[in-house]
Amino acid sequence: MPDRPDPWRVRAAQLDLDHPGAAASVLTLANGALGVRGVPDSPAPDRGPGTLLAGVWEEFDHTYAERAYGYPLVDERLVPVVDAWALGWAADGAPVADTGATRVLDLRRLLEREIEVRTPGGARLTLTATRLVSLVRREVVATRWHVRAHDAARVTALPVPGCGHADATGADDLDPEPGLGTTHCRHEPGGSVVHQRAHRSGRALAARTGHAVRAGDGTRVAWHPGPHAATLDADLPAGGWLEVEVLAAYAAGTDADALDGRAGRALAEARAAGWDRLLREQEAALDAVWERGDVRVEGDDVLQQAVRYALFQVVQASARVEGSGVRAKGLAGTGYHGHTFWDSECFVLPVLDHVLPEAAQAHLRWRHGTLALARERAAELGLPGAAFPWRTISGRECSGYWPAGTAAFHVGADVAFAAARHVATTGDEDFAREVGVDLLVATARLWAGRGHHAADGFHLDGVTGPDEYTAVVDDNAYTNLMARRNLRGAADAAERFPAEAGRLGVTADERAAWRRAADRMVVPYSPTWASPSSTPGSPGTRPGTSAPRRPPGTRWPTTRRSSSSTAARSSSRPTSCSPCTWRARRSTPSRSAGTSPTTSRSPSATRPCPPPRRRWSPRRWGTRTWRTRTPGSARSSTCRTCARRPRGACTSPRSRARGPRWWPGWAGCGTTTARCTSRRGCRGGSRASCSGCSRAAPGPRSTCDPAR
Repeated sequence: MPDRPDPWRVRAAQLDLDHPGAAASVLTLANGALGVRGVPDSPAPDRGPGTLLAGVWEEFDHTYAERAYGYPLVDERLVPVVDAWALGWAADGAPVADTGATRVLDLRRLLEREIEVRTPGGARLTLTATRLVSLVRREVVATRWHVRAHDAARVTALPVPGCGHADATGADDLDPEPGLGTTHCRHEPGGSVVHQRAHRSGRALAARTGHAVRAGDGTRVAWHPGPHAATLDADLPAGGWLEVEVLAAYAAGTDADALDGRAGRALAEARAAGWDRLLREQEAALDAVWERGDVRVEGDDVLQQAVRYALFQVVQASARVEGSGVRAKGLAGTGYHGHTFWDSECFVLPVLDHVLPEAAQAHLRWRHGTLALARERAAELGLPGAAFPWRTISGRECSGYWPAGTAAFHVGADVAFAAARHVATTGDEDFAREVGVDLLVATARLWAGRGHHAADGFHLDGVTGPDEYTAVVDDNAYTNLMARRNLRGAADAAERFPAEAGRLGVTADERAAWRRAADRMVVPYSPTWASPSSTPGSPGTRPGTSAPRRPPGTRWPTTRRSSSSTAARSSSRPTSCSPCTWRARRSTPSRSAGTSPTTSRSPSATRPCPPPRRRWSPRRWGTRTWRTRTPGSARSSTCRTCARRPRGACTSPRSRARGPRWWPGWAGCGTTTARCTSRRGCRGGSRASCSGCSRAAPGPRSTCDPAR
């Protein structure tokens, strides 16, 4: 029977993980600026990256089969840096392997590791390591090694990594290939200095290390210079002990000289504090987290451990994110290239607002610091306001997949919502004035320029919502609801802080335009998937939206586009297609009891033409060309009900010439624009006629009706 889990301690032996890298991720220690994965200290072929800094990344070129205007050209990726904290060991000349080590992550303190060693001469040693990444001092990682000899033995401590020579100045910083190069390295008894720089991004780091040694009676200790690093040799008698404390301080930025000074000061302060004080600071910081945010689960230790571990990782990913954002995987690995997504604002910050409000504010201030880049991106797309990136490190868009990246405009509303929620939770008026108003106004201006008014409301076409597998749709429910909240929040903030609104040039007319767009925002609603009693906002709908709950045992429709006008037409289509009088098939109800069936066409027996499914065409998605397939058809776009071939897209060559409506310089047909209910399309021109009914379309985005 497996051991009962400790709700406060995660043991590596209890993790059902096939790959050592997965265990290293689970046992990561981090603070949002510095992350140390749970890897062995000694180098190994499958060891993987050990240390990550939020401020060190490299740039890589995006590769496209066909590059188009506005596509991001450069990707940013987190790169592993020097493991200045690492210390390898040898016993009687044989390297000490981490195989069989006992590793325990204490959620209230630190990571503990214990290794039992038998030397080639038969001597037994026990090595115990305790490590912490300070939640108080963002630059510092500390490790204490304790070696106890059960038999007399010689042990050697090997600082990792060694330099090319004792005082090296790297030349690989001139390498044109992307990557991280060492520009300076120096080891000496009791410490080391390493400088590294990314070749293309110019991001640099300085790492300084200090070693403090204590030993028991009878133990002889000496440092010896070597070709690559100074090594520590210790002769331990039976029962003797040796203790080595390793303090490492990292500083990241662009100015190598300034970074070395920062790292040196951080190391000096950590040395002055000492191990015991560093440990007390760590315990106090985590105690405050558990006092505010601990969730107690009675009767289920496995679930209790999982809940506490999840909160522990949230804190580790965000505690010291000044100047950087909360990353999707924290600093537990290079997954997602170390990017920040909108998930941080929507899923992580609601927790931080209550548990670590200063971390939530630091993340939002980082977003505010990237506002200039967001405005540049919006201008590049021909839009006002600010377009925040879907995935980023520095604030620039890094996604090379346009439909699920740039088209996900809801990110701006997510950022604005997080800022408003932080103010509502903390009551921080200074933050609202300094940061919140700027974020709300910039993102609201994007929606005002991105959407358009029509007879049935305010529309946001060609956007991607949280379902990134269904990309580039019209009037995505989540996007429209968040945009509505964003517009109203910006108008309220501008009225509440008139001085800041004046600084940003917000006028009364602009506020009124925001409120009008919010009030008229279209929210898609499908009566087909609602229960008989469901209406927008009723118990049959999903909370906060007018979209219905999915009936038990059913699946949602797989249509590729979603618009309120399409849903409305599909729910109220008459017995024949109104513009072209195509007759829909009808069922054949009985005339009365005891009589033969008849083919009388009762209106109640009408089955309307189903709308075609419009599938995104990878070759020409940006020009609004669609592959149309009607439900029930194998290859063609023939309607299975009326046996006609609806085409479903505007046939005007002008609408296909320059991309979607929000593209700079777009010139669509300006009239029906693929809104004709005959689904045969319009012929283009300023006063286009419907090819199905030959009636003139009276205005933009209208539907023809033979009754007019």
